[in-house]
Amino acid sequence: MKSFDKNSVFTKHFDSHDRYYNLTLSYDLLGDLVLVQNWGGKSNSLGGSKTTLVSDFNSGLTLIDKISRQRFKRGYTEISLSSPHSRVRPTPQKNIHKKPAPFIRKPDIIPPPLFIHMLIRFQKTIPHYFNKKYVKPVDFILSALYHYPEYYPDQVENFLRQWFQTPIYLGNLFLHLKN
Repeated sequence: MKSFDKNSVFTKHFDSHDRYYNLTLSYDLLGDLVLVQNWGGKSNSLGGSKTTLVSDFNSGLTLIDKISRQRFKRGYTEISLSSPHSRVRPTPQKNIHKKPAPFIRKPDIIPPPLFIHMLIRFQKTIPHYFNKKYVKPVDFILSALYHYPEYYPDQVENFLRQWFQTPIYLGNLFLHLKN
């Protein structure tokens, strides 16, 4: 490996969905070899910096490799890597063709159209459950799965949970609607 002169800068840039992490191995103004770590949020001003004195270039690279493995475990991806003899630090380029972040919803929430569809079907086939003030969840789920085996048990359980959490009493509201 070639020597790492006093004018060289070695950088690694890491990026996650909402965070960044930069590593820079270079000589400081006093002539000491240091590893500077910078991190923070992309959408806020929270972040920090840490400077670590390293004995030589190889121990600096070892420390960079250790930190890189930690970043990868936490979901970061490496953006760019400069040559150890480069005087110019590359700036991280954001991928402009990135797909927008998907809308994140709780996995147990049933979309409204499916919820209404399930409600109409259940009210037609098992109406006696909709006239009671108290429904045993197990009985309802077993009855619904008997009539509609295409639904998963978790789906029916989530339907029941949503139905109980509905702020108004739906009762037979959808019973008279046509499909």
